[in-house]
Amino acid sequence: MSTSADFPVRMNLMRIVIQKMSPTNTEIDDDFREPVGIKSFDSNIELLGQVNMKYTRFNLHPLDRTYTGDREGPSRGKIVFKYDYLVQQGVELEKGDRVVEVGPVTNPTTINGKIYEVVPTAPLRGQFVLLEAKFEFDHDEQESVTGIT
Repeated sequence: MSTSADFPVRMNLMRIVIQKMSPTNTEIDDDFREPVGIKSFDSNIELLGQVNMKYTRFNLHPLDRTYTGDREGPSRGKIVFKYDYLVQQGVELEKGDRVVEVGPVTNPTTINGKIYEVVPTAPLRGQFVLLEAKFEFDHDEQESVTGIT
């Protein structure tokens, strides 16, 4: 069987720092298979993948915004990896892992996002070529209608 390295996949690769949730140090609920209490994370892992982030912002219309600065929901993004690359690196991404930062070492963008879904995608010749890790994150700054006339 051929590997995904045999297929032409063009990606805009970027440095991504991931923190794996430590299964041995984090208590997992038996019924819901979700972490309970404080999560423990292993050391950072640097990978290469393509990043797509969508920031949730208010519309510019003053009536669409609130006085408290609440947003419509968390901002989301996804990272696309070559499936074979993750296998070669020995990394298996899972729900609950963190996306810490993206970008070059000299000028990284801090994300602190939580992976909420990992999906193999792009089936080709009987195998998946890509893997998508979808994550969500919040912003420290909030906008409000104060000062808008």
